[in-house]
Amino acid sequence: MIVDTSDAKETSCMIDENLLPNLLIIGAAKAGTTALHKYLNEHPQIFMTPKKEPRFFLVWDNPGQMRINEEENHSVFNNYNTIEKYAALFINGKDCIIRGESSPQYLSYTHCAAKIKKLLPDVKIIAVLRNPIDRAFSHYTMNRYWQIEKAAFDEAVEEEIKTGRLNYPQDMRYLCLGNYAEQLKPYLNLFSSKQMKIYLYDDLKNDSKSFLKDIFRFLGVDENFIPNLQNKHNVSLIRRYSNESKMDKLLNVAQRGFRKFKISFLEKAVKNYRFYKPEFKSETREKLISYYKDEISTLEKILDKDLSHWKK
Repeated sequence: MIVDTSDAKETSCMIDENLLPNLLIIGAAKAGTTALHKYLNEHPQIFMTPKKEPRFFLVWDNPGQMRINEEENHSVFNNYNTIEKYAALFINGKDCIIRGESSPQYLSYTHCAAKIKKLLPDVKIIAVLRNPIDRAFSHYTMNRYWQIEKAAFDEAVEEEIKTGRLNYPQDMRYLCLGNYAEQLKPYLNLFSSKQMKIYLYDDLKNDSKSFLKDIFRFLGVDENFIPNLQNKHNVSLIRRYSNESKMDKLLNVAQRGFRKFKISFLEKAVKNYRFYKPEFKSETREKLISYYKDEISTLEKILDKDLSHWKK
């Protein structure tokens, strides 16, 4: 089947629907999307793009967002801003039952929902939600790893509660990214329950096999396939010597050497010394439990699930 994209504000074109995705993982950020992307890609009937997070629906027909990306020195996020460029990502998956991509930004930038419906009306959508408190801390830790964030976590939280951190990029507004109820609304309004499934990160972490089996069933592929679940993806830690490149490189060489020669206890010892987690004060957690209390209660009604463990 050929998809007519002539009503889009770009050069008219006819795209083979087999060169467009029929699966989107829309988020949430820091809720296991990297791991899920890789697990699905191992399935012989599923093709997931080698390039994770193409963010097509964020920049397609959106020059304003493209300018923001350029101003923030993130112009690389504008690489897939036309349907032709986006379709090219799926060429090698043309013969697969499922062709998918993962862009967590689609959930938090809610205007993406209507654009997805316009181009891919029959697409299947997966959202994975994580306790918003743990999600915020994990996201903060990642930004500290990349030396994007300078403030302590409790300072960043207090600043966002008071000001919304509106002068920061969205990626540094940790609390707003956990407002799932509002983010899900346009998707639930536009896509049927047969098209969209909402999962919990807790289930992915606690019982990956059952979690993936249900997803494979939802996607209509062999549900008995089991990917390699041993590897951990995107574990958020901070480099202890991020400001001392020579020391960090030395530790990296040692860690890789011990891994190569399969001396696991020494590899682990070096890793534990090279990386650490920032402090998450108990009073900050209590503050966030209060902050998200009503949000979680609303989400419980939407999902018809007990999320009381998120309020502790």
